[in-house]
Amino acid sequence: MLPPAVLSNLAYTPPLDVSVGLILAIYAVYGTIAFTAVILLEAIALRLLRWGSFARSLLDSFLINLASSLVGVLCALFGWIAWLPDGVVGTLFSLSLAFALSVLVETVVLVLIRGRPLRPSASAAVVANAASYTGLALLAFVLFVLSAPR
Repeated sequence: MLPPAVLSNLAYTPPLDVSVGLILAIYAVYGTIAFTAVILLEAIALRLLRWGSFARSLLDSFLINLASSLVGVLCALFGWIAWLPDGVVGTLFSLSLAFALSVLVETVVLVLIRGRPLRPSASAAVVANAASYTGLALLAFVLFVLSAPR
């Protein structure tokens, strides 16, 4: 069962029947696609920063995004993001907060797994997240334009 803070933030609480499985499957598929895209975009950014080989950058990108995703899930489950407002300003604030939290978590993980100094690790986390946020924003914009009524 989801915590009350999460349930109160759902726009629609589906009935607990067969459709829930389908909804969860759809979210799992799209979530996996988005997670994979973020990992690839950030791995390319790390490689361009000469973080390491592409394989090393891909592994590090996977590990840092796994860590920041787990922090995001914990924030959602415990309702730590439930107070964020709706609308354009709320969305921009939420994205800024998510970006900052991602950079913080990913910097710490990069320092821990590679033993590199804080400053290059933080720079790599900022650039990698800028690449993934920009890439996903462009994709969202293209999908929005393509789905607009003509």
